[in-house]
Amino acid sequence: REFQFETTPLDIVFLTYAKSGWGPAKDINDFRKGLNLAPAELRAMDRGAVLRTDSASKVDRQMTDDLEKVRRALVFGTPHVPTGYDHLYDATRVATTLFPRPKDRTRRRSIVAITDDIERGSKCTLAQLITELLEADTTLHVVNVVLGKQGAREIGVGGGRIPRIGREIGGARTGASLRDAVEA
Repeated sequence: REFQFETTPLDIVFLTYAKSGWGPAKDINDFRKGLNLAPAELRAMDRGAVLRTDSASKVDRQMTDDLEKVRRALVFGTPHVPTGYDHLYDATRVATTLFPRPKDRTRRRSIVAITDDIERGSKCTLAQLITELLEADTTLHVVNVVLGKQGAREIGVGGGRIPRIGREIGGARTGASLRDAVEA
C-alpha cells in the first residue's frame, strides 16, 4: 500500500593495498582510470577517505566531503611499487578507524579494499578484524586485482585472456583472505 525510498548518505574508505604491486605501466594506467571514475559514482552528500598503508599515521586522505580531494588521493596516491608488506588485516583494521566517532546512525559505512588479497603477518587476527568491522558497523567489499605477473593462471574467454581468480589468489600460501571477513 505504501512504498518509501530513502537515499542514505555514505561514508566510504578506499583501501588500496597490494603486496605485489600494481603491475606494468599499461596496467597501472588502466587501474588509475578506474580509480579516477570511482568517486564520480558517489553523491554530493557522501564522504570518502583513502588509505594505502597499514599505519594510522600515514592516511592519504582523512574522511572528507570534498570528493575531488578523494579522487586525487586515489589517483595520485596509488603506489607504482609494492607496499612491501602483506599485513592486509592490519590495514583493514586501520580503515575502520577513519570513520567519525561516535557513529552517525543516519549514515552508512563501507570499506572498499582494492587489493591483491595477500595476507601474512598481521598482528590483527581474522576474528579480531571481524569484531572491529561489526563494532564499527561497517560493510567490507573486496576488489581482487590481478595485474601483471602475480602468479594468476589465465584462461581464454571469447578469444581474449582474463585472469582466473579463485580462492588460491592472494593468500595462497597461508589460506588467509579478506573473503572470510566479507562472508562473516
